[in-house]
Amino acid sequence: MPIMVENINAQTITPANGRNPRQLYEHQEEAVKKLDAMDKKGEFRTLLVLPTGGGKTLTAAHWLLRNAVDKGKKILWIAHRHLLLEQAAEAFARNAYTDNMVNRTVFSYRIVSGMHDKLIHIKETDNIIFAGKDSLIRSLDKLDKWLNGEEIYLVVDEAHHAVENHSVCCISYKVHEASGTYGNAIPYL
Repeated sequence: MPIMVENINAQTITPANGRNPRQLYEHQEEAVKKLDAMDKKGEFRTLLVLPTGGGKTLTAAHWLLRNAVDKGKKILWIAHRHLLLEQAAEAFARNAYTDNMVNRTVFSYRIVSGMHDKLIHIKETDNIIFAGKDSLIRSLDKLDKWLNGEEIYLVVDEAHHAVENHSVCCISYKVHEASGTYGNAIPYL
């Protein structure tokens, strides 16, 4: 009998019943309200800027669970470090509750990087791709297939590194071109 190995870098999450016991702080709630207002206008691009330790990842995950994942929209989360990818995936998994996800009973994510899963393994059903910038460059055709012309939310974690590294800028252009729209970008510092 073959041994089945679970892929810990590709998970399906079922939101927990009830309300998230972890409540956002006042400054995070204010950021969420501003994101909500911008989202009502349709297409937008913004930076979520909070101080170190201010909960940028938590705030973004909270907002995106309700406004993207719950509405069946895809998220491409790009970071330059493995740890940032893992922290973001954990933030989504730990903060998925039925109070902010009323339409979706499950969602799936995949972490793609040199030490995680490979881009060739992504599936069209993956709702969120947490990807290292260098891994995306190698297989943009696989990313195009996942995008499938859909509107996505693009997050560039620690966006200040984007101006230092041309590869992140190239990825952003390719994502926008492949999706047929500029979608909604939420890079943050």
